[in-house]
Amino acid sequence: MKALAEEIRLRNATERLYFYQDAIKMFKERPILGWGGGDWEEAYRAYQSYLYYSNQVHSHYFQIMVEAGLVGLMAILYLVQLFAAYTPSLPRG
Repeated sequence: MKALAEEIRLRNATERLYFYQDAIKMFKERPILGWGGGDWEEAYRAYQSYLYYSNQVHSHYFQIMVEAGLVGLMAILYLVQLFAAYTPSLPRG
């Protein structure tokens, strides 16, 4: 049973690496504005390096890169930085 669990975990990790590699290929094709919201599921098959089915990249950053390009990724990173800068000044307790 332990060996089966390890095999499933390893396969899951391997598949995610394929998702990420394919997401990078897609990003390189449309780096500025991306493919549009929800278009990973519509377009990834043309970039697949391994046969799989997935309706998402399984990484928020890669998902944003694919769907919103650099513009979306920079906007999200800016918001994360703003949140991080603001959070320490919030009252505790």
